[in-house]
Amino acid sequence: MQRFADSWDFDIPLDKRKMQSDTIQQPLSIPLESGDTTIQLTHIVISPTQIRLQLNESNPDSVLPFAKYNLMIDGKVLTGYAEILPDTHGDTARSFTLIFERPQGIEISNRTTLILRAQHGIASHHGEHLSVTLPDITAQHKSLHTMINGLPVKWTYYRQDGHLYVQTESNDPHFGGISQTSMMQNGEQILGQPLTTNAVGDGNNTSIEVYRQFTDSSAVVDILFYTEEKPDQTVDVTIPLSASNSTQP
Repeated sequence: MQRFADSWDFDIPLDKRKMQSDTIQQPLSIPLESGDTTIQLTHIVISPTQIRLQLNESNPDSVLPFAKYNLMIDGKVLTGYAEILPDTHGDTARSFTLIFERPQGIEISNRTTLILRAQHGIASHHGEHLSVTLPDITAQHKSLHTMINGLPVKWTYYRQDGHLYVQTESNDPHFGGISQTSMMQNGEQILGQPLTTNAVGDGNNTSIEVYRQFTDSSAVVDILFYTEEKPDQTVDVTIPLSASNSTQP
């Protein structure tokens, strides 16, 4: 990596600096929320066609911290999408890249105001030894209700073709869904096999798992991971651009 001198004219619009660089990169150290040290913006890459923001989350089990991302460039709004980066931090962190397609005609300089707007907060939680007992398991669909972190959850369970099916859902939009359960059988932890795939923030918190070859009449199901949502949450983060911190691949 070659570092530009402080005197490099970053004020020239990016798409007019073809002789100097087609792409610029800049390290960042910006919390996604004020005072929060767990989620950080760590890098920005600006090319003629895309703007990419790297986001690091210190919780390796976390999902994306927000469901929607927009980048505002001097009043113009770009809608972004996220991709999960390969695990390069072992079990200590997780990285995401927020990608914004850059239309022609949008000029960027160190006087440009870049604001990342994150909406619809998502929090991932361990079950912390939360469990529920499912009694009298038969082919008949049975339901019971529990509370998880103050949020109501409906459990529906039944046996079909020798397998136990467990469905969870909530009528509270702040409950994001249970993403993994388990149970102990003969001293061994057995994970439920997910039959549904839901995107975070899509408004669907229904989850169905199956435990195959289940013959018992009751079960104690442990909650391993679940998510909580804040649909009305909005966070704005200003991203400063600096000539001295810009680098060229």
